[in-house]
Amino acid sequence: MRRLFVRDLTSESHGNAIGIGMADFTTARLVRAMDRAVTVTNALTALSLQGAKVPIHFDTDREVLAAALGTLSLADVARAKVVRIADTLSVEWLQVSERCWARTRKGSTWRLWGNPSGCASTRRESCRLAGCRRAIGRLTRCPC
Repeated sequence: MRRLFVRDLTSESHGNAIGIGMADFTTARLVRAMDRAVTVTNALTALSLQGAKVPIHFDTDREVLAAALGTLSLADVARAKVVRIADTLSVEWLQVSERCWARTRKGSTWRLWGNPSGCASTRRESCRLAGCRRAIGRLTRCPC
């Protein structure tokens, strides 16, 4: 994995964004949703200061994806291997880019679920940028 983009917090986090410091990129939406007091208290208690640091952030998913993909030094961003999970508690269902799916499907027990040319995201523009497809399967190892 070369870049980590965290899109948002779930409602179950109650604004606790501990661990966001592990990400390379995030959205202004997540930064606004952070409860800084809770996140800082958690970081200090866990002695994990890095976990509360706010990464580079942009207003939209599209801006983040463009910046993140631009840092990979690829001549064609469609060649990027991108994996998207809904949240860290739901990693058994994945959305992967065409490039990643092509590499993963051979000899794999993964199953394609849904329309392979479609995108499950409501933010379709950002998905097109990353070459997403709905390739869903049980995670047994990192596909890329």
